[in-house]
Amino acid sequence: MQPPHTEGQCAPESALGRRIPRPVLDEALAEHFFNRFGFGATASDLETTVGRPAGEVMGELLAVGDEAREPSLRLVRWEEYGCNQDGDDLGIPELMAMPSKERSTRLQELRSIDKEQFLDHVCGWLRGMLEHRDPVRDRLTLFWHGFFPTSIRVTLRRYELIRQHRFLRRTALAGFGDLLHGIVRDAAMLGYFDNDSNSKEHPNENFARELLELYSLGEGNYTEVDVREAARCLTGYQGESGHFVLNKDLHDEGEKVLLGQRGNFDGDDLAEILLGQEACARYVSRALLSWFEGSAPTDGRVDSYAAFMREHDYDLAAWIHRLSCDPDFYRDEVIGQRVAGPLEWLVSTSRRLGVSPSPHFLYYGAAFAGQQLYAPPCVTGWDEGEAWITHSSLFQRADLLGALLGLLTIEGHGEDGPGDKVAAFLAQVRGHGLGVPDLAKSLTAAIGSEVGDEACVRWAADNWLGREADIVVLGTTGHRLQEMRKELEATGPLLQHSKANEVLLHCAHTMLSSPIAHLA
Repeated sequence: MQPPHTEGQCAPESALGRRIPRPVLDEALAEHFFNRFGFGATASDLETTVGRPAGEVMGELLAVGDEAREPSLRLVRWEEYGCNQDGDDLGIPELMAMPSKERSTRLQELRSIDKEQFLDHVCGWLRGMLEHRDPVRDRLTLFWHGFFPTSIRVTLRRYELIRQHRFLRRTALAGFGDLLHGIVRDAAMLGYFDNDSNSKEHPNENFARELLELYSLGEGNYTEVDVREAARCLTGYQGESGHFVLNKDLHDEGEKVLLGQRGNFDGDDLAEILLGQEACARYVSRALLSWFEGSAPTDGRVDSYAAFMREHDYDLAAWIHRLSCDPDFYRDEVIGQRVAGPLEWLVSTSRRLGVSPSPHFLYYGAAFAGQQLYAPPCVTGWDEGEAWITHSSLFQRADLLGALLGLLTIEGHGEDGPGDKVAAFLAQVRGHGLGVPDLAKSLTAAIGSEVGDEACVRWAADNWLGREADIVVLGTTGHRLQEMRKELEATGPLLQHSKANEVLLHCAHTMLSSPIAHLA
């Protein structure tokens, strides 16, 4: 691929004093742009962006401001029902006076509401992804969800998780300082790391350690003394009824010595001290570059973006805008070389095919393929990149694709696991369809008997993969199409055949199940 055409300047100058050229998007670069900063490109997206400078397109996307369009849910808290998570808070007179059966009914009702409002909120977010309402914000929200992970298996109050998600989405494109200050006071995060038990008499270092190692500085940029002192800063920081509270009786008011600074620090001071470390901007920039580009960045590239981040006071929108203008972001080693995670793969595939599945399908489908939202495997979130692709995960994605196209159903694979939930959901919608379009409409000319199979498959690759297919994909899909074509032509004219659309669906399934289809 030729280097991207550039025009003018994206910004007056970079943090390094070097003027940055502004790439102009051709079709391939526009596809790459939306694969990384959104959830795939539709024909309409390409039509409105090809020939325009990348920075101009990004500027429009950053100005969307969809953060206010959150689901209008009335969040229900456990305390409204006179009980805590386990229903054993004997300090509530109303609960004490209840007969056991009534108490059990109240708890069951609450758990049901708690689950439903969580799923409604997440599905509202997923619906926005499909509709590309605010793609850059939603893309960053997904990143921050993995960067600051909490788990529904630990933080049982889904009310807290909804509040955390709203905070992450609202702040996704603000400053990293806003994110770090907010996370220090986030009830779900404090509960996830058991900081409720962190007191001046018995410090708990769990949250402090992960805050330094995973969320700000990175390994090797702090000492064990710093961890201990950071834990003292966070004593008394608790979540109560889904909100942050500072328990002054548990907070350590003594002097701390942290990262070379001395003072009577609290959690807010801790966040500010971390942001003042050069290692913080480097760590965050490295994580963002790795996620958006799909490979480990060079130290020089990290230093350049870290300097820009510090100069712009950790402004994430400015950082993303610069990346979109960077010619190196469009180099051959980056384009089409990043393995898409299950959720982004499902959303982008749906958009590219013109399919409109239920957000519930996306939620349970991503879980079926290994990415259950708000249930990461560990405190580091999900392993990204090639870790997403295994023999079993490719089969799972192929099954989901088949279900998306209406070609097959999915059976459960364990008691109340993601597979069972996908199967249960599909059982509800079976016979109603998932909004699969008439693919034959777009391929009427290409699939005629006068056009070769290779031309047909190349058309499909351009439209379904967003790139030129390699010889393996061409051969596999072409062979499948040839077999089906012969079968149909033996019974009558292909284009008028009742199964012509099915041929295209199977062609799409074969092509999009290939390993190349999971690269973006």
